[in-house]
Amino acid sequence: MAVTLGEGQTISAKYSLLHRIAENDFVDCWLAIDTELNERVFLKVFKQGLTPEAADSISRSIDRHRGLLHEKINRTFGLEQIDNTSFIVSQYLQAAQSFSHVGDFKVQWKQLTQVANALTFAHSLGFAHGHLHPNNILVNAEENVSLTDFGTAHSTAGQTVSYLSPQIRSNHPVDASDDIYSFGQLLFTSLTGQTWREGQEFESDLPIPLEFQQLLTSMLHQSPYDRPLDIATIVEIVDGYAAGANNTIDVVATGFNRATPAPAEISPEVTHRLPRDRVTVSTNTAVIGLGLLVIVALIVFIFAPVSEPVSPITSIDVTNISKPHQTSTTTEAEPEPEPVLAPLEVARLKKLQQEGSETATELLRLQINVEDAGGQIWASNEYKQAVSLGLAGDDAFRYEDFQLALDKYSEGISVLNAVLDNVDAVFSENLETGNRALEDGNADRALDAFTILSAIRRSDPQVAAGLERAVNLKEVLGLVRDGEVIERNGDLKEALAYFQQAVRIDKLWHPATEAVTRVKRTIANNAFNDQMSIAYDALGDKDYEQARLAFDRAQRILPNSSAPEGGLQEIVISETQDKITVHKNLAVQNIQGEAWQEAISQYEDILSLSPGTIYAVEALKLARSRAALEQELQRYIEKPGLMITDDELDRATAGLLKAARIKDSGPKLQRQLNRLSHLISLARIPIDIELKSDNKTDVTVFKIGSFGKFDSKHLELYPGTYTIVGKRRKYRDIHQEITLLGGQPAPAILISCVEKVN
Repeated sequence: MAVTLGEGQTISAKYSLLHRIAENDFVDCWLAIDTELNERVFLKVFKQGLTPEAADSISRSIDRHRGLLHEKINRTFGLEQIDNTSFIVSQYLQAAQSFSHVGDFKVQWKQLTQVANALTFAHSLGFAHGHLHPNNILVNAEENVSLTDFGTAHSTAGQTVSYLSPQIRSNHPVDASDDIYSFGQLLFTSLTGQTWREGQEFESDLPIPLEFQQLLTSMLHQSPYDRPLDIATIVEIVDGYAAGANNTIDVVATGFNRATPAPAEISPEVTHRLPRDRVTVSTNTAVIGLGLLVIVALIVFIFAPVSEPVSPITSIDVTNISKPHQTSTTTEAEPEPEPVLAPLEVARLKKLQQEGSETATELLRLQINVEDAGGQIWASNEYKQAVSLGLAGDDAFRYEDFQLALDKYSEGISVLNAVLDNVDAVFSENLETGNRALEDGNADRALDAFTILSAIRRSDPQVAAGLERAVNLKEVLGLVRDGEVIERNGDLKEALAYFQQAVRIDKLWHPATEAVTRVKRTIANNAFNDQMSIAYDALGDKDYEQARLAFDRAQRILPNSSAPEGGLQEIVISETQDKITVHKNLAVQNIQGEAWQEAISQYEDILSLSPGTIYAVEALKLARSRAALEQELQRYIEKPGLMITDDELDRATAGLLKAARIKDSGPKLQRQLNRLSHLISLARIPIDIELKSDNKTDVTVFKIGSFGKFDSKHLELYPGTYTIVGKRRKYRDIHQEITLLGGQPAPAILISCVEKVN
């Protein structure tokens, strides 16, 4: 060990060593004071330096297990290092001893059940211990268990290796099945006092039923896949076995060598107990018994012969009968003869004797009643006075001063009756005092009051509950105080654990319940604000999916808050605006490219997302106008023959003039203007065409005229589309459509019916 440790030494500028708790070849264990928090901690100092890999592994494991909060799991605070010496800081457990297999199995099972509950909790959160053995199961005087070394076990060496699964011994990763193996070894050793060996079979004389043997065999199987899946199932089976009517757990079969504990040292029984501790005997039984004892004593006293009395009674003096006459020291003096009592005096003495006996019995009965009411606690002076009066009466009775005995007994009865008459008042007063002390957090006063109340009415549920609260109040106050310190230091989750522990102990302690509510609210508000920040950051980055998830998480944290809903609406608005921007940009591009139909589609999409958007309405109107004009111009460009009529020509001319007035016309529109202007200029320039025929076919040009039969004929026609029909008897008619374009010569056109019709 690089650092020499000693009592009073301060290491790491924080921990003051109090005394060494334990030591072995690997670690040196100390009780220390954390001077910053002013609380006791447990230091496990490694004698040999840890490798960087081992230290890193332990630190990461401690950090991972930091949120493993359970009343049966000892908390580990961290791994620290000073001068190449590593040590683990953990929670200190007062008066705790390692789990022992010695003793009654039912006691061991009560402790192992607590271990099982802790393991079930850890397994449910995905944690496993992996190195479970008796040395890291600590049991205090109340048989409460704490499971230690979660995440800090680093070696398979030592006597505890038999408890480790084959997988842990082979340095495999820790798994819940390893805990089940170790738990099986704990059970087996508790039942048999032996250690399960690999490949072992159950001996025929083991005091374990076959069904239980099968359970243990599966738990201790070499393969983790053949072990039970969870601890809870094991607990259920063992609970049923331990609670069975034909329970043979403690029966050791002949020939089976089971480890048995050494005989416990029997301490002498205390001579005085409080009413709650004293063996209860009914009042009537006690009175009868005491009366019989008094009667027997009187009979023996009166009728037994007396030889050589130490203090003989020489005369009967009613006023001073308790003082025996002294025997003369002169050896020559003759003893005075005893006077003979008159019959009336004898009768009077016997009557006093009988009354004294009855009064003594009543005094004892009242004394028992006072004890049953706890009067020796809350009326100790009166109780002691009555006891003294009873003893004085016994002394007087012993010397046959029956009148004095009767007076003493009667006085004692009066004192005890006064105590009993005051029971209800004392109960009410202490109930008020105790409840007020609980509210004020005065643990000592509350404990005093409820101790008295419990002595008066042990079976009162209200008293029992108050006494439990009083007993636990100091612990609750300490938990709340520590939690408040941790809360001020900003570790809200750790503080909440302290407050919740206080509430579990005393759910009526309002500072604890209020602290739980306050810290939960603060944690929720912090978590809510964190999620809202994440959401708005994501919203600013246009990561709408992440923003929506964060707003949803915030809503689940504070369901009554309207802020997340507003944030979700902002996402919708932002997403809509992004879509509008995309459509708008595309529309602008389409307009620049004179793709008016595409621009119309984009503006229509914008208005579907945001109806009534003014710029979109105006832009859509313009785009539709330009698209219609483009289509109109293109119609005449593609079919100039339409302008054969004056109406169509006028319409084309009007469209041309309208387009010409547009400012900043694009190249596409400019091309349309040039083309249509040219076509309009040629629309009324006739084109000479030659029609040829066979002089047998009648030729007609629709809307121009019928020209009969001919071989060749010249016509002048305006540019446009014309239909020419040829007819000849017993021949199929022919129809031919021609388009004449301005400025282009027309080829000769042959019209002749040549296909005969039968």
